[in-house]
Amino acid sequence: MQTLGIRGEDNIYLHLRDGARENNMEVIEKLVYQVRKFRPEIIITHNPEDMIIRWNKNEISNSH
Repeated sequence: MQTLGIRGEDNIYLHLRDGARENNMEVIEKLVYQVRKFRPEIIITHNPEDMIIRWNKNEISNSH
């Protein structure tokens, strides 16, 4: 946070364990509330397909 210039009092902890979030209404409501409250110009997140689509680099076909 310090590197990004975010003050400690501006940190909001939603009590969602890293890597253990579920796609359910409780989580969605917490996130939507914060987005609506702060109205950020940009939100940076991960690609949801990374969580859905699993691939094994050893199974890549040699078709190129």
